[in-house]
Amino acid sequence: MNKINEFDIQKIFHAWCKKQPYIIECWHVPNGMQATPEACRKMKLIGLHKGVCDYWLLLENGIIAAIEFKTQNGSLSQQQEKFIENLIKCNIPVCIARSVYEATQFVKKILNRVS
Repeated sequence: MNKINEFDIQKIFHAWCKKQPYIIECWHVPNGMQATPEACRKMKLIGLHKGVCDYWLLLENGIIAAIEFKTQNGSLSQQQEKFIENLIKCNIPVCIARSVYEATQFVKKILNRVS
């Protein structure tokens, strides 16, 4: 069985999201992308910081949810753990997804649409 990388998981999940009528908005936070030192400096000046979840959703029921994508062997950084703890404290649904299936089931569960 071929292992799927994090980028491909996110790409497939994003394509799925764009087809769902109950997902009003969805977006990726480019924390893990390669950038020049100047671009990194500028992004930090306008609020980008380590630990922010990869993917965000605004659902038809008004809920904002976050997903942190990891491969099967991927682990959370200390900053990611802290960020996720803060989301949980604020009652924002968050998922650590290691597959497209886990991510889609998370979204469906929030909307009581698990199939």
